[in-house]
Amino acid sequence: NLYVASIFGSNLPVDFDPSGGVLELTGTDIDSDIALAKYTPEGKVLWAIALKGPGPDVVYSAALNASGTSIYIAGTYSQTLDFDPTSNGDVRTASALRDLFVAKYSTLDGSLEWANSMGGTGIDVAFDLAVDTQDAVFVSGVYQSVVDFDASSSGNISLTTAGGFDNFLASYNG
Repeated sequence: NLYVASIFGSNLPVDFDPSGGVLELTGTDIDSDIALAKYTPEGKVLWAIALKGPGPDVVYSAALNASGTSIYIAGTYSQTLDFDPTSNGDVRTASALRDLFVAKYSTLDGSLEWANSMGGTGIDVAFDLAVDTQDAVFVSGVYQSVVDFDASSSGNISLTTAGGFDNFLASYNG
């Protein structure tokens, strides 16, 4: 199968079904939202979901786990972003300008398995990720100011920049 993680914009519908059928996703406004879709090797769309928020939301990287049961995505968002397009919702609010995120979705139906959002007072972006055979997720990117990279609400693993932007590499249990 083929998986696509992309951005799309505007409040006009975008059809993710290339076969002549219709599977439309609609963004929230002129800023970018995130789309995640699964296709067969023949190009038939199996599912597509939209992650939406009022500000620009960008996915920079996607990776499958070794068993092919989950797809992970990483990127950045501003203001708020709903990581769960079902009626349950999982809305996160950015700490300041832009927060980085890592999220895990089922390849079966695109359902959210978990989402983590980290950020500080500046611009924080996850540019790349990789998943090992034990489902450990490695994320790299840049951050500004002070960021707590602990995805739990109880811990604190903070890094402070030397000024401007610094690079980070973090790992999370998948």
